[in-house]
This record gives sequence, C-alpha cells and structure tokens, in this order.
Amino acid sequence: MSNMETKPPVQVSLPIKIISIIGGILASSSFVGFLLIVGLFESPVAQVAGGLLFIAIAIWLDKQYNNVLLDTMSISLFLIGGFMTGLGLSEFGASNTVICLIYILIGAICFFITQNLVLALVALLSVHASIVSIILINDLHEIILAYIPILAAGCYYIYSKQDGFKKYPAIRTAITVAFLSALILPGIRYTIPISPAHFWIASAGIILIVLYLVHSISKQYFEPASGWSLKLQIAALLFLLPTLFAPSIAGAIFLLLLAFQFGYKTGFILAIISSIYFISQYYYDLTFTLLTKSILLLVSGIIFLVLYFILSKKLRLDEKI
Repeated sequence: MSNMETKPPVQVSLPIKIISIIGGILASSSFVGFLLIVGLFESPVAQVAGGLLFIAIAIWLDKQYNNVLLDTMSISLFLIGGFMTGLGLSEFGASNTVICLIYILIGAICFFITQNLVLALVALLSVHASIVSIILINDLHEIILAYIPILAAGCYYIYSKQDGFKKYPAIRTAITVAFLSALILPGIRYTIPISPAHFWIASAGIILIVLYLVHSISKQYFEPASGWSLKLQIAALLFLLPTLFAPSIAGAIFLLLLAFQFGYKTGFILAIISSIYFISQYYYDLTFTLLTKSILLLVSGIIFLVLYFILSKKLRLDEKI
C-alpha cells in the first residue's frame, strides 16, 4: 500500500469524544503545570518553538496511528502546543488579537491535515473560540448579534449536506456546539455589554431561517397545494415573535427543529436542554411580576398544545388515506 494513503477515520460516539477531550484538557493542564514548576521553556523563543513542535507531533501521531488512547494524547499535545505558542507570542509582545488570528490559522491547518474526527472537532472549536475572543477583546460586541445568525445558517447548510463532507460528524458537532455557545452570550444577562434592545438583530435572522426550515419540514408531511406550509409558517412566526428580544430561545427552537428534520439525536437532546435552560433564564431575568410571568407561561403552553393537536390530527388523517 502507498504511504500516501490516509487512514480511515475512527467512528466514535459523542460520549467518547467528550471523554477524550476532557482527558486531553486534564492531561494538558497537568503537563503545563509541570513545565511551569520546573522552569522549562522560560524563554519566549523556546515557548513558541516547543509549542509548534508539540502541535506538529500531535498531527504526526494522528496520521500515523489509529487508536483512541493515542487520539487523547494527540489532543493533549495539540492543546499544550497551543497554550505554549500563545504564551511565547505574548512574551514577544504580540497582541491578543494577533495571537487569536494565529490560533485560527493553526486550527484551520490542523483541521485540513488531520484524519481524526476528535482532533478535527477540537481544531474547529479552537477556531470558533478565537473568533469570539477577537470580537470580545476588541469590544465589537454588536458583531455577536450578526455572528449568531451566520452560525445558524451554517448549521442548516452543514446538516443538509450529510454526504457532502469527509469529516461531516466533526463539522456537525463543532458547529452545533459553536452555535449553542454563542447563544449563551446574549442568553445570560450582563455577559456582554449590549443593550437588549438590539437583540432583535440576531433573533430576526434566526426567525427567517426558522421560517424557511418550517417550509422545508412541511413539504415532507403535507401536500404543497394544502396550504399547510403557509399556515405553519404563520404559526411559527407568531410563536417566535415574543422571542424577538431573546435570540437564545429562538436559536434553541431553531436547533430543535433542525435536529428533528435531519434525525440528529444528539443535537435534538442538546436543543431540548438548551431550550429549557434559556427559557428558564429568560423567565428569571424578566422584570415582570410573578402573575405576569405565569400568564406568559400559560399562553405559551396553550400554543404548544394547539400546534400539537393540529399536527397530530393531520398526521392521523394522512395515515388513514
């Protein structure tokens, strides 16, 4: 066999991915602490050189071996290398923005080179974290409101291209986690210094994507001439209008519908958990009285029940036909 032939990626479940990443983080933290205690790599040159060396070793291990244990080692070395590189660059006087740009470059290169899904996932998440860091470091907080709909559109595109990407599981998981993590910023009050009056920018983009998604889902269950697509879009719009200033709730609902349409169970579970959390957080942050909050919950529950009975009735009619 040719040496240029790439190894097939190992198909691992999400729990194994999470355990591998957590193990990599713990191992990286311990090893970095050891290096700091013994005083190795004290010079900036040694830190940058050692960091890049660790990253190179991580990629080499990934390409040479196909083992879950070594995958964890690769993740550890990648994280250690990233930390040391950033530490060395900061000692050279590089700004945080420049360091984040270098992290984006390293993450992108690692993603395209590696064949391991877990390392590809970590690389993509490092790119996302660096982008968000650049936005926050430079106090460009309003860009977050545009970044969230972009991630939502990216989620829809990636989910719909199940056979279009070689590393599809890693890309899908990464963009799902990136989208949910971005929703946390406007979802928890005072996380970012943006007036809630501007949150509609993110919500409006998400709502438009949800309307298109509802149209796509309705085509799977109803005839185009039945008019149900428009009815469901109107119902979705009325339901999501109260979330105009709560993009985290609109985003969680969008992910719930998206994961349902494409049968992504992990995404569906994450969306349910996120919906419960963001709704609870929004409910807690409201300055309304307890009576007003109770009425809002009651109305929302009634809307859900009405939509459930409408869809159930229609599906039963279709089964009889």
